[in-house]
Amino acid sequence: MRISGSQKIMLAVMVIALELVFIYASGMFGLPGYAILLISSAAAYTLTCEGLYGIAFFTYITAGVAGILISPDKISAIAFLAFFGHYPLFKTYVDSNTKNKIAAMCIKLLYCNAWVIAALLIVIFAMKIPLPTDLPIPMGVCVLIAEAGFFIFDLLHSAAKWLYTEKIRSGILPKY
Repeated sequence: MRISGSQKIMLAVMVIALELVFIYASGMFGLPGYAILLISSAAAYTLTCEGLYGIAFFTYITAGVAGILISPDKISAIAFLAFFGHYPLFKTYVDSNTKNKIAAMCIKLLYCNAWVIAALLIVIFAMKIPLPTDLPIPMGVCVLIAEAGFFIFDLLHSAAKWLYTEKIRSGILPKY
C-alpha cells in the first residue's frame, strides 16, 4: 500500500497523541498504571505495519520526551522510553524478517532479557541500590516468572498488531 506524505504525518501525529495520553494515564495511576504502557506502545503498530520504522522511532522518542515533561509520574515515561516504547519496533522487524517462529521468539526473549540486565546494572552500579536478598521465592523462580511475563507481553503485542492489521487499518488508510 502506498502512503502519501500527508498520511504519514497524520499517522505520526495520531500515534504521538495516543502514546502521550496513555503515558499520562499511566503516570496518574502510579505503579499499577504501568500496565497501561503496554497499550501506549501498541500504538506504534500503526506505523511499523506500514513499514515506517523511521517515523515510528521518531514518534517513540517524541512521545517519551514529551511524556517526561507532562506526566505526573516521570518514572512511567522513563519506563516507556527504556522498554515499552521500542519493543513494537523490534518485534515487527524480527517477525517480518525471521521465518522460524521459535527462533523469532527466542530473539525477542533475548532482547527483553538484555534490557532487563541493563536496567539491573544501572540500578546496582550507577544508582548504588542493592538487590533484595530476602525474597520469599528462589531467584530461579523469579527468572522463570519474568520469562513468562515477557512471553505474555509478546502475545499481547501480537494481539494488538492483529487488531490493527485486521480491524483498524482499513478505517484509517483507504485502499488504493
